[in-house]
Amino acid sequence: MARPNGAESAFGVAAERHGIEEVNFTFEGHSDTRTRGIRVLTHAELQQGDVSLSYVSRLMNRTFSDSPLFRKILQSIWHQINNGQEVYVVGHILKDGTVKGGTGWGAEFAKLCNKPLFVFDQDADGWFSLDR
Repeated sequence: MARPNGAESAFGVAAERHGIEEVNFTFEGHSDTRTRGIRVLTHAELQQGDVSLSYVSRLMNRTFSDSPLFRKILQSIWHQINNGQEVYVVGHILKDGTVKGGTGWGAEFAKLCNKPLFVFDQDADGWFSLDR
């Protein structure tokens, strides 16, 4: 089996190996590493997860691109978090308690939704539970 490309793919490979259902939210035109459990979101479903980029930027103390692709990625992350019971992300926990990288919004949204959040901090080489 090929080595997974990225954390999301690695989680998918592990889920498949253990017989766990896998759901991969995506959108038309997105290049997906995993095809098992693919769930293509409609335009209307993407709109459900639409969020103000200025709000996300303020919440996370950084600036984000307003590109259509980035917006769709944020919208698909909304579905991942909204449909999960617990959230596991891989990244780097910053001093302000946010997570660096594309998973940062997912981590912040999980906190807003009061979902258990676990972060593997790559620099610290360990798992952390972030307070909601």
